[in-house]
Amino acid sequence: FFNVTILDENMRALDENQLLSQLRFVVEESPRPTKTVGILTSENRDTWAKYHRLLSQDPYNRKLLDIIEKSLFVLCLDGPAPDLGVADKQSISGLQMVHGGGSRASGGNRWFDKALQLVVGSGGDVGCCYEHCSAEGGPVAYLLDYIYEYM
Repeated sequence: FFNVTILDENMRALDENQLLSQLRFVVEESPRPTKTVGILTSENRDTWAKYHRLLSQDPYNRKLLDIIEKSLFVLCLDGPAPDLGVADKQSISGLQMVHGGGSRASGGNRWFDKALQLVVGSGGDVGCCYEHCSAEGGPVAYLLDYIYEYM
């Protein structure tokens, strides 16, 4: 996981080149998929809560968890989709957005406790995965409609 700054010290949005520079750094520092703590957020809620408590006991881990939890969203930069047992591109893309191929692929870069995860696959697939509580669908649908219209 990487923390990407989007505002400067005067709370103004960074320009495209500044954001691109940070994203290039992230890609260069992530040459291959790794198993990260993010996969733990896909666990049963009680199990994940236990792991979260254990991780939080260490001050450094607590600081990193706080950064993730206070972030606006998670941007998941996925590698190639693994063989997910389906043939059509739309199903492969859908499964990639939901779980990143699980622990065999990009599932470790997900943070399922985040309300919004934007997903960009190395094959050009783009989508999102969001927390599925009853109040989340409307705002996320509105956001995606806005993005689509803006593009």
